[in-house]
Amino acid sequence: MLNNFPELLINSRFYIELKLDGSQEPVDAYFMECKGFKHSQEVIEVCEVTPK
Repeated sequence: MLNNFPELLINSRFYIELKLDGSQEPVDAYFMECKGFKHSQEVIEVCEVTPK
């Protein structure tokens, strides 16, 4: 599934992906240029990616 997912080219330094259980989409939403966020349920997975 990841092999068919296009690369996301953005000028944002930070963004959050939202993936919903049972969804047919690889990613359901992007939140761009985030300066912080609040959540009301426990975070299931966090993945940080940095350039080489």
